[in-house]
Amino acid sequence: MVARQDGLGLRLMKSRQYKQWQSEEDKALWCLGSRGIGKSVLAYKDPQKHTALNMLGCVLQQLMLQCSYISDEIAEHFERHQKAKTQPSVQEYSALLRSAVDYFTKTIIVVDALDECQDGARDTLMEEISRVPRGVSLLITSRHTLSVSSGEDNAITVKLEADNMDIKGYLEARLNTAKLLRAQIMKDTSLHNYVISSIVGKAKGM
Repeated sequence: MVARQDGLGLRLMKSRQYKQWQSEEDKALWCLGSRGIGKSVLAYKDPQKHTALNMLGCVLQQLMLQCSYISDEIAEHFERHQKAKTQPSVQEYSALLRSAVDYFTKTIIVVDALDECQDGARDTLMEEISRVPRGVSLLITSRHTLSVSSGEDNAITVKLEADNMDIKGYLEARLNTAKLLRAQIMKDTSLHNYVISSIVGKAKGM
């Protein structure tokens, strides 16, 4: 099953909240949506990394992969832990992250499925991210069950709902590329419209 489809999800990009988030520095955009709405397609998701330690390490790793070189401070830090066969602490990752963002004129940190973090890990993660220097924008996704006040008080919130045109576009692409489905539809052309209209009708914003 294809998870992403080009040209979809533009409704969020055109929203007033998204444009405000883009234009203002040091703002967080909090995307709230039901399970299965597609929040994680907007971001990056690895269920095994939903701890403060792993998520901070993952953000630092992604920043370093975009650098043409790794600073001596970061290189020496990881060499020391590698030799000792240990792992950096949350505080160490946080300090290195603050150092790493200095290499970029603008940094966007994406935290996916914040509601899936345990309360302690979530609080620690948000506290450490709040210590990152100015010039960093934050995008958070979570379900409605998590209160915005429990993470980032200075957040711009936007409610994500399934867009019928997005659903239709995705289904059209699937029906045209899936061999078995395409074969069935070629036998009965009315089946194409029935499948799309039935699924779109039952989505109801998910």
